[in-house]
Amino acid sequence: MAEKHLGTPVHTVAVAAAGYDPEGAERPNVYAVSSGKTATLYVIDVQTGRILQSAELEGTTHTWGVAVAPDGAVYMSSSQGYLHRWRPGADKAENLGRPIPGESFVWRLACDEQGRIYGGTYDGGKVFRYDPVEGSFRDYGRMTDSEKYARSIAAGGGAIYVGVGTQRARLYEVDAESGAKREIPFPEGYEQDQTVYDVTKVGEWLFARTVPSNTLHVYDLRAKRWTDAISDASGLDVSRPSPDSGKLYLVRGNRLHRYDPETKELAATDISVQGAKDFGWVRLEEANYPGWSLVSAKTNGDFWVYNPQSGHCRDVEVNVPGQPNKAQTLTLSLDGTLWVGGFFSGGFAKYDPVSERLTEYRTFGQQEGMVEFKGSIYAGVYPGARIYRYDPKAEYRADVNPIKLFALNDRYQDRPFAMVAAGDALAIGTVPYYGQHGGALTLYDPDTGKIDVYRHIAGNQSVVCLAYREGILYGGTSIHGGLGTEPETTAASLFRFDADQREKGWTCVPVPEAKVIYSIALAEDGMLWGLTYRALFRFDPMQRKTVEIVPLEGFNPDFPESGWIGGTIRFHEDGCLYGTALGQLFRYKPGERSFEILADKAAYFAQNAEGTIYFTRGTELYEYRLDNGGGQVRT
Repeated sequence: MAEKHLGTPVHTVAVAAAGYDPEGAERPNVYAVSSGKTATLYVIDVQTGRILQSAELEGTTHTWGVAVAPDGAVYMSSSQGYLHRWRPGADKAENLGRPIPGESFVWRLACDEQGRIYGGTYDGGKVFRYDPVEGSFRDYGRMTDSEKYARSIAAGGGAIYVGVGTQRARLYEVDAESGAKREIPFPEGYEQDQTVYDVTKVGEWLFARTVPSNTLHVYDLRAKRWTDAISDASGLDVSRPSPDSGKLYLVRGNRLHRYDPETKELAATDISVQGAKDFGWVRLEEANYPGWSLVSAKTNGDFWVYNPQSGHCRDVEVNVPGQPNKAQTLTLSLDGTLWVGGFFSGGFAKYDPVSERLTEYRTFGQQEGMVEFKGSIYAGVYPGARIYRYDPKAEYRADVNPIKLFALNDRYQDRPFAMVAAGDALAIGTVPYYGQHGGALTLYDPDTGKIDVYRHIAGNQSVVCLAYREGILYGGTSIHGGLGTEPETTAASLFRFDADQREKGWTCVPVPEAKVIYSIALAEDGMLWGLTYRALFRFDPMQRKTVEIVPLEGFNPDFPESGWIGGTIRFHEDGCLYGTALGQLFRYKPGERSFEILADKAAYFAQNAEGTIYFTRGTELYEYRLDNGGGQVRT
């Protein structure tokens, strides 16, 4: 056998956005979209939690925005740049196409009084409108040339309100008919906030949450001035007024609060909430839930219902089925167990090669890097560059095993792609936060708990790969910083760092044409091999120069270039270099200067001491054994 399918290692439920029927609906529903291989809309009865219907969003993996129009149509954004619509009673969702050609991501959505849908995009930071009567899109253009993200949006009263970032949080008001726009500057003191994560329009009040300060700013649209700033606010929404009391609700400090924007009265309820996936008001016709009750979906697809009059609150279990999720990282432990981390909504699984069994665990976030170190599995999780430790000999228990050790968000780090054992320390290479330049090399000593962070170790570049031998760390970089930035340099670099003395040595540019060095590996002869977008290179650390460049000829010519991750290489004891590049699993024999393509459509890989290779293809896990005669030889 050339390859063997081992199954789908990670299934997750990840609801990032939800919508609700407007007040007055005869039988109100929750409309929750779960991410995965194919994002799926679930129509859920708010009274019972029963799933009434589901509809796949073809061509979309996850959704950040849901808007329910007055006619009951449900609109959903797309991580692939589309707009989807589901009509009540329909068997499937419609793909309405790309609102703006060339835009790769549609974020939050809003609906105005006429039922027209508005959304913001990446990576042009543009705004669009969809008119369901005409069946047409309108492009309002880019909000500002300095920002790529139009992440949050609200609409009503003839205006569109757009929150942008990542360099600096900025808010714009756009006339829905003329397209004229004006900036609404935030109050002094928030110049360091990088983006407007949420925008909600409630009557004549506008609410805009800026991060990283997590401040919810309150704007009076009549007086055209800021009137309040609520600290420690959570997203993603502020509720419409209660039809009973006229009070608004929001989340602050993981607790539901009641708020009156006229008096600025803010009062905590007894309800603990981990953020809110939008809000709705429903009638349940139950003794403990008189009048109107507040409803909001959870990330796991369940939802909660709170009645302000009685104070009663209950969780409603929905049992949204898990979606196959793409693997993001693989690592092998010394006993041969394979560990798998998932993308976006996370997921964590292991494969036992002896029993040939896959075991899934609950997620703890999108794992960018993973490595075994001193008998434990360490995972680097996005966002906030959170570092977790899992003891494979102990029972999996959420928030206990794995346990969060620390995070590097206070150093403006976000994505811990590179992780390697470096003597007594764990070495971590990171990409910075949105809108930031300057990745970091971090060394963590699990025995003492000491954390040493070296930001800007490679100037304004990101640290995306590491290799270690005999006290020396080598790092490879990307010219790309956090999302929303433009590179400030033109060529990726290598650097040397003495892990024992904690001293940086040289920095070199091994391939002037390379924007990123995806992976590095040390050969037995001391040479350092690296992988770029379309070439391998051999670098002499003693002479500090590249001695050979090997083009990846015969590989997939149409594979897109990635800014941070695009393949992995590792030496095996047979002297060959194995890895993935341009979507293909390969073996390279340095002495013969020949490639063997072992498998196509391969993303992440790991290899054990016996030579068995594990690799991913989308959401699936495969095994490749080398005793089958190899693949296609390309020299």
